[in-house]
Amino acid sequence: MPAMKRILIKPVSLLYDFGYRLVTLPENRLSILSGVLLFIAFPPFGVGWVIFVSLIPFLIAIQGKSWSENFRVSILSSVVFYIGLLYWIIPITLSGFLATLLALCVYTGIVVILTTLCRNRFGEIGWLSFPFLYGSMEWLRSLGIMGFPWANLGYALGEYNSLIQIAAVTGVGGLSFWILLTNTLGFLAIIRRDTRLIIGWGIFLIITLSGLSLFGSMEKNRLHEVMEKFPEMRVSLTQGNVDQDEKWSEDFLHSNLDIYERLSRIADRQDPDLIVWPETAVTCYITSPSRREFLLRIFDVYRQVQTPIICGSLDYKIKPEFQQDPYSRRYHAYSSAFYFDSERPTFGLPRYHKNRLVPFAEWIPLSDRIPILKKLQFGQGDFTPDTHIQLFTHPKGYIGIFICFESVFPRYLRKIVNIKRDKPLYLINVTNDAWFGRSSAPFQHASLVKFRAIETRTGLGRSANTGISLIYNPLGEIDIGSGIFHEGTFTGQVYPNIEESFFLKHGDLFDQSIFGIAIFWLLSAGIASLAMTNNE
Repeated sequence: MPAMKRILIKPVSLLYDFGYRLVTLPENRLSILSGVLLFIAFPPFGVGWVIFVSLIPFLIAIQGKSWSENFRVSILSSVVFYIGLLYWIIPITLSGFLATLLALCVYTGIVVILTTLCRNRFGEIGWLSFPFLYGSMEWLRSLGIMGFPWANLGYALGEYNSLIQIAAVTGVGGLSFWILLTNTLGFLAIIRRDTRLIIGWGIFLIITLSGLSLFGSMEKNRLHEVMEKFPEMRVSLTQGNVDQDEKWSEDFLHSNLDIYERLSRIADRQDPDLIVWPETAVTCYITSPSRREFLLRIFDVYRQVQTPIICGSLDYKIKPEFQQDPYSRRYHAYSSAFYFDSERPTFGLPRYHKNRLVPFAEWIPLSDRIPILKKLQFGQGDFTPDTHIQLFTHPKGYIGIFICFESVFPRYLRKIVNIKRDKPLYLINVTNDAWFGRSSAPFQHASLVKFRAIETRTGLGRSANTGISLIYNPLGEIDIGSGIFHEGTFTGQVYPNIEESFFLKHGDLFDQSIFGIAIFWLLSAGIASLAMTNNE
């Protein structure tokens, strides 16, 4: 027994000593440490587990200080975190990156100010407002045309497939809240310097990890049986690996199309039900009379393979006051996906226009309502967001399309899957991640798409110009996948939507509940402050 006691006490003692040293470190070092731990928790580093302690140094840094000091500390930690996570935006649009960085830092700073208010009014118990306030911030920053939920903490757990099955109930927000609560309880245990609290925190972590893993395993066993009852679609994904500069060069239009023609012929040997080309595989307005040769070439590929083809390209609509060729720049331009399944006339060709555009990279938000904003130049494109969702009709069912950045919006994918229909629905994602270069972004982007499959319980195929192309089943398990920056075709089975998950049915109910509790915390703190003022 004494030996066993020493074995149990040793780790607790080491953790206690580590916690004490953290407490005595200057707040700047602690905030930087948190920032580093946060961004390495995300792909591709493969250490997502550090997210469970990544905020503890930061919370230690802001204890016992004024709201203004805490705001400064939060800005430092946020700058380190978001630069480490999103540095790949800089080569695409430096001004867009700076605007994004500023917005994200301000979001976090507001959370810290409000947490400080609750702590000042309720003492240590006020720290428990932090998971609700931060979780609410993640939800709020995903809303509207400026939404950018890429950095939500729950995405750090993408490599742990059993753990994240709860996303089918709560969405990724449930995972973020669990991470935030775990960090907050760990912080409270450390600052109290109470061995029993530290052990209790460890037990809490073990129980929640075990509970979510058990739930995930049970769901996977159940849904594997359910999946067998649904028809699969055999999908071939093409990955052209076209250099970003060559992709948008007029000189390479024909040679780039040659690549996808060749890859489609290779894919045809796998007897697919569908062939998918990535976002903007053909970088011209193929429905324009002046570009008809490219449209005809794609029809020719379809005739060769006799398999429906989804092709990422550009589309346009002439503005009512102008009836000119689109290259006059007096038109609405769209990032689009076209569906080739027969010899249709141009005007009857099924197409989907991207609804969610990247702010400051593909368009200037509100520029359609405030014309002066069009004068702002961040090196952005001049696309128009559409408001209509177009499903493609395939012999095996319906195909829901989403393009690139749209994959980060759970509500948008829920909207697609919930469209009333009388046949199975399959999801296809087309993207061009060549923008990101050899950075962490392609790995992050491919990982977060997994959550859309789990939340909607719908399989999906993802065709990316330079990778990562892959197929997820409704459990977020990979059927087939590629690496980055190499050419190829990848053929596998895509499952349709297999059940109506809680998230599909109720949407952001969990996030809205967290937001409601956060409001309650703030109202309680405000009432307490008012009562103290009256008593004085």
